[in-house]
Amino acid sequence: LMKEALAGVEQHEGKDSIGAATFCDNLAVLYCRQGEPAKAESMQVRALGIYTRKVGRENPDALICMGNLALTYERQ
Repeated sequence: LMKEALAGVEQHEGKDSIGAATFCDNLAVLYCRQGEPAKAESMQVRALGIYTRKVGRENPDALICMGNLALTYERQ
């Protein structure tokens, strides 16, 4: 369902939207919990890139994403 939601957001808001970044980060957390840190990492790197370009690395959502990425790196 999360992948479908991401696809819907990408279709309506664009692949480089804040909404897409949020769904990428959420999907990444799910992947990490399922024991797939490599998939999680790629989604979180994408999300962090979007946040950085759109709102800057100091944005609270970008910082949360950065923290999630750090946890993913710890699990690898």
